[in-house]
Amino acid sequence: MQTPYLGDDSFSFEESVIGALRQAASDQRMLYEELRDEFERQEDAGLQMMLRLASVAEFRNDESAAHIVRIGCLAEELARLAGWSSSWCTAIRMAAPLHDIGKLAIADATLLKPGPLTEAERVAVNRHCEVGAHLLSGSTSPVLKLAAEIARTHHEHFDGSGYPQGLQGREIPLSGRIVALVDFFDVLAMDRCYRPRYGDDQIFDMIVSRSGRQFDPTLVDLLIANAPHFRATRDHIGNKPVGVDILRRYQSLPR
Repeated sequence: MQTPYLGDDSFSFEESVIGALRQAASDQRMLYEELRDEFERQEDAGLQMMLRLASVAEFRNDESAAHIVRIGCLAEELARLAGWSSSWCTAIRMAAPLHDIGKLAIADATLLKPGPLTEAERVAVNRHCEVGAHLLSGSTSPVLKLAAEIARTHHEHFDGSGYPQGLQGREIPLSGRIVALVDFFDVLAMDRCYRPRYGDDQIFDMIVSRSGRQFDPTLVDLLIANAPHFRATRDHIGNKPVGVDILRRYQSLPR
């Protein structure tokens, strides 16, 4: 039985349908790319604003405010060593710098006090975790959501003795456990109004002594095993100015 001859018109119809489908797919790709670009612009604007606020908070202790950039990059390095995905490592790099944004609510007289804090002053300082989480909450940005989680949990201790919730072990989100450790590592190498900087050997000894109490022992082992790399990363970033562009362009040093 012969196949009926459909004629040129049928082929023209099929070609037009295929062409229309290809055009629709192309239009959808363009729309997706435009929406993605707009989302990234909006996310960058939100991050830039929050980073500026965080740098204001940090500037009172660190005139370059570069500590918050170093924290982001160090957190990414530790997350990568812990085996997390590239996208999550990038997200924590962008989110970790906002960990202390709640310090905006602390009076200079308390934050810069060279001597011991009173009980009331200690309560005021400890509130910065909840204040920071509140400032960062409500956003649809995955990075700012992660930043809110970090702000709330980076002073929790692995043995449950931290604040504000007294979380213990794996109850503490990984993001908070990572930032707690790299923040301690970086801030002890800085001069503060109430103490001079510590040497690296002393810092590493202090970290090891707090393993399982203040810090996640698995993360401590990773940091200590790669101590030269973390020291080199910290020193390489140094006092570079604050900005989303630096955080986006950062490339890990080879190990």
